[in-house]
Amino acid sequence: MVYIKRNTYIEIMCFFEQNNNCEKGGIVGCFDDRNVIEHFFADRTACNTFNTYVPDVIVLNRQIEYWEKRKIHFCGMIHMHLTAKTELSEGDIRYAKRILEAFENISWLWFPVVAYIYGTEKLFMYKVKKTKRKKEVFVISESFEIY
Repeated sequence: MVYIKRNTYIEIMCFFEQNNNCEKGGIVGCFDDRNVIEHFFADRTACNTFNTYVPDVIVLNRQIEYWEKRKIHFCGMIHMHLTAKTELSEGDIRYAKRILEAFENISWLWFPVVAYIYGTEKLFMYKVKKTKRKKEVFVISESFEIY
């Protein structure tokens, strides 16, 4: 179970409700309890198409550095699927694996998806975790609660 701060959830959903003609995303942050998402940074400079979100890695890395100075930990990526696909794609999982390889001190990430279903955005929560050998990852569907 993951908890999302109410204001953070509203900020996330408002960002994804705007301009629904392309995929988009951002990063989420937490304090020491990685099961409580308290921060969101919208990736407004990403290269987006109808079915692809390509993060602006330079901007996101700067935000992660900024957060770290304030004791906020990067704990995941969030992005949108404009189709009703609610699961992570193979490309999403490969990208999560690359992030986990880049951040050796992180063993898992939140990787939520906002899916556009019948004209409404809905959030689906996933945890992507390294295996013990750290060569592969596995995906766990998680429930979330807004507090």
